[in-house]
Amino acid sequence: MDTVRTRLARRLRSRPTLLYGLLDTGLLEADSIPPAAADLAGRGVGLLQLRAKSLPTGEFVRLALATLEALSGTGVALLINDRVDVALATQADGAHVGASDIEAGAARELLGQSRILGVTAHNRAELDAIDAGLVDYAGYGAVFGTQTRAGARICGPEALTMAVAASTVPVVAIGGIRPDNVQALRDSGVAAVAVASALLPGRTSPGAVEEFLQVLARW
Repeated sequence: MDTVRTRLARRLRSRPTLLYGLLDTGLLEADSIPPAAADLAGRGVGLLQLRAKSLPTGEFVRLALATLEALSGTGVALLINDRVDVALATQADGAHVGASDIEAGAARELLGQSRILGVTAHNRAELDAIDAGLVDYAGYGAVFGTQTRAGARICGPEALTMAVAASTVPVVAIGGIRPDNVQALRDSGVAAVAVASALLPGRTSPGAVEEFLQVLARW
């Protein structure tokens, strides 16, 4: 059966490397997120994640529904950060969870087999522990220093490359990735690069999406 999960699996194993946008209410006002999602999807971002750590559940659900509506017809999947319950309530395309949020087996059981499940891995031990039968990809980093995650451990491109080679699931690079440093990841083997602030208006150049895509297309 062709599902959003199987489509993403094919995309993560193909080229060009996927550009994955992170929409965070810590960086954007909530009411600006749905139009930002539609804009990013229209410009070539291939996957989006919605983070809203400080929002009450009801507001998070309403924001997720509005963002999903904005993405309708674009073919771009929306994952919900941390909150599997919100992903289910809104019929989002999946969820991205950390080890402290919910165990991957429990998340997969709740999401079922057709939705996407991504997990965070901060180090090789966490990456090695991932069950490829449950998880579709692992977000690994921080690759570079990042203001979004102050104090995050930085692994660097070389350690990322070694992690990708050892991983049983596709790896998404995350943390401080910008148009001017993403080329350093060319030979890492990552399936996607995840970017938050570097895609936002006012925080980087207006053509940041296009700059990223031009670099990724040459890999």
